Amino acid sequence: MRESDRSSKPVELVRSFCRASWAGAIDWDDAFLAARDLSWVGSLESQYLLNREQTRAMYEGGIAKTLPDVVISDEDFREIASEDGVHVVIGTFVVTSNPKEGHAYRVRQRTTAVLRETEDGYELVHQHASNPTALLHKGRGLPLDLSKDSYWHIALLAAQYHDDESIEMRDVTGRSHVLRPFDIVRLEADRQRTYVHCIDGSFCVRMGIGAVGSSLPQNDFVLLRRGCVANIAHVRGWNADEVLLTGDVTVKLPSRRSEEIRRVLRLKRAAFIERASEAAASEGSTD
Repeated sequence: MRESDRSSKPVELVRSFCRASWAGAIDWDDAFLAARDLSWVGSLESQYLLNREQTRAMYEGGIAKTLPDVVISDEDFREIASEDGVHVVIGTFVVTSNPKEGHAYRVRQRTTAVLRETEDGYELVHQHASNPTALLHKGRGLPLDLSKDSYWHIALLAAQYHDDESIEMRDVTGRSHVLRPFDIVRLEADRQRTYVHCIDGSFCVRMGIGAVGSSLPQNDFVLLRRGCVANIAHVRGWNADEVLLTGDVTVKLPSRRSEEIRRVLRLKRAAFIERASEAAASEGSTD
């Protein structure tokens, strides 16, 4: 990238406009904003293809009024294309509010601007402003992975809402625990005892893991390895080596049975989602 691409007149104009927009100091009488065919796109649902009047109203009633004192930093503006009197400038910068104003606000903003050469200089004909979204998990993209996660969480909520079974277990101290199957994350064997790990804590019972497991819905629990049974509702993900459970707990898979266990996980998860979806649909039809 040539240094001139960062210091051209179009770059200077776009940088100044972005700064002025956050300072609430846009001069709409300036020749730079004279284009009657100006269009603007933002990150909100309502900010698509605004015309000049709508863009002006948006800026004049926008966030600059809420955050009158901000610092613009980490700027990077550059001209990436220029042909036949049309120039394209992209930019990114960080906006940080003054905490004394009662707001703790910090956001990175991106912009793409299209300028047209005129006899009076340059005029803005299009701007696209957006705020980049951080990925929820490293290496995973949006929106497909996010939609899968969202659907899974909806299924969990439906399952929790419709889980009206109850199981009573007595721990080694004699205390009685009344649980729903959904409350149990996993079972772990300790010789003739079993640790029952729940969403909100764990306890130990004087029963083998086979006896405890037989009292639970077989469709919802899966054997991950010898001495460890997990609730499919709390399986967040897996690979060839391990399974991730609620609470960021990982369980190592036996290498010889990894493929078979993962096949069972896929089948049980699909069945779980189907049951949860049917339960939610049934509830909705009775409203």
